[in-house]
Amino acid sequence: MQEAIDKAIGWIKNNSTEEGIYKSNQEKIIHTEVSGYFIPTLINYGERELAKKWADSLILSQQDNGSWLNLKDRECMYFTSQILDGLTEFKGYEKEVGKGMDYLMGIIDDKGIIRNNYYQGNCLRALYCMDKSAKYLKTKVYNNIIKKSIDYYISTRPYKFNKKSHFWAYGMEACIRFNKLKEFEKYIDVLGHYDIIPAHPILTEHIAPTAVAQIANAIFISKKHTKLGDKYLNWLIDNQKNNGALLKGYGGYPYIYYECSWALKFFLDACYNRRKLDNEI
Repeated sequence: MQEAIDKAIGWIKNNSTEEGIYKSNQEKIIHTEVSGYFIPTLINYGERELAKKWADSLILSQQDNGSWLNLKDRECMYFTSQILDGLTEFKGYEKEVGKGMDYLMGIIDDKGIIRNNYYQGNCLRALYCMDKSAKYLKTKVYNNIIKKSIDYYISTRPYKFNKKSHFWAYGMEACIRFNKLKEFEKYIDVLGHYDIIPAHPILTEHIAPTAVAQIANAIFISKKHTKLGDKYLNWLIDNQKNNGALLKGYGGYPYIYYECSWALKFFLDACYNRRKLDNEI
């Protein structure tokens, strides 16, 4: 596992700057969402100085209303929440995190629904980051809104596999983070129908390594079903390129055969949490 970790970190350093990580080996543009949620991962692997540089760079692109823009220059709930995931790893960003939280709370309606109809898994991942941000700010003012939204999205049965597995798997991790163990086990039941879960229920020959890594990571966080987690982690190690990369997809359409940054984030998280189970960290 250590060799795979070292290769992954090498790819990250070769495909990033002090401002953040690139989208892919083909598109050398800083991906702010990925840079944000990569920060906790960098810290776990001893790259705190680089993580701080990324955080300092990210605050420069915050909009006046507290949001961050996506790669299409549109204000984006998901990018905003994932950037907050990174900023909350350091003291001193209370102003930026507060503005971001005010923006996010403003796009959740009275039923707990987040504006713009994001997938349940993405919303649950975003809500985990919002909950983390509220704790960072040491305030309970956001708690009722966050709880109502979590309850709403859990009630929509996010474990139903009817979407991209990458988006689906976000909900799996969130169920563990929010101690929704019954729902987590329903994710496990779905995995029992596949050798390795496909990228989408109708794309059974295509596998998305990001989802594979997310699933392994969620399992290791749960401290249950370890053999299943190992199966998913070993698939990733077996399919890692010599330069440390994971492709966006395997076995599918040729236009997605590029090396992507976000798959490595969840791969490294899965390795980290697997090693914690063995008391290596």
